[in-house]
Amino acid sequence: MQDVPALELVSRLRAALDSVAVAMAAADTQALLEAEPHLASALAAVTRLKTVSPAARDALRDEIVRTQQAVDRCRQMGAAAIDVARVTLDAEGWPSDYGRGGHAGAPALRGVQVRERR
Repeated sequence: MQDVPALELVSRLRAALDSVAVAMAAADTQALLEAEPHLASALAAVTRLKTVSPAARDALRDEIVRTQQAVDRCRQMGAAAIDVARVTLDAEGWPSDYGRGGHAGAPALRGVQVRERR
C-alpha cells in the first residue's frame, strides 16, 4: 500500500474509535452498533499495511498517537460502563457476575429492609 493510503487508513481507524467513544459516553447503543462495522472495516484495512516510507513516518506516527488516545478513551468509557452496570446490579440486589451458564444468578436481597440504629 502507498503512504497516503496508510495515513488515511489509520485516520479512518481513529475516526471509528472516536465514534465508539462518543457513543459509549452518551450511552447511545444505536450509535455504538452503527459504529461497529466501520471500526471492523478500518481495523481490517490497517492490518493489511506493509510498509511506510521514511517521508510519511512522522505524519503517520502522529496519527497513531491520536489513535492510541482514542483507544484509551474507549477503554475508559468501557470501564465506566462496567462500573455503572455493577453498581446498578448491586443496588437492585442482583449479582454483578455471571455463573457458568452465562446468566446472572437470582437476586440476593429481595425484600430485605435495613433498620436504623440509634
